[in-house]
Amino acid sequence: MPPNRSSPDKSGTQPGATRSKWALLVSLLGAAFGVQSSERLRQDFNQRSPWPFVIGGLIGTALFVLGVWWLVQQVLDRYS
Repeated sequence: MPPNRSSPDKSGTQPGATRSKWALLVSLLGAAFGVQSSERLRQDFNQRSPWPFVIGGLIGTALFVLGVWWLVQQVLDRYS
């Protein structure tokens, strides 16, 4: 028998329930650094929509690329 999708999981959250922006940020940072707990991973996959994670990932990637570009420009300006 498949599990009842409307019952709360071990963390007490309903599957498909929306999470706070802080929880989303913590989850994105944990996933980016590879230190995501299995409980948080389970909570993430119980979300209604993947779009907050996709958008957050794109923004995080863009900020990372811009940060590396800026750092390289600073080093090149300093030593050229």
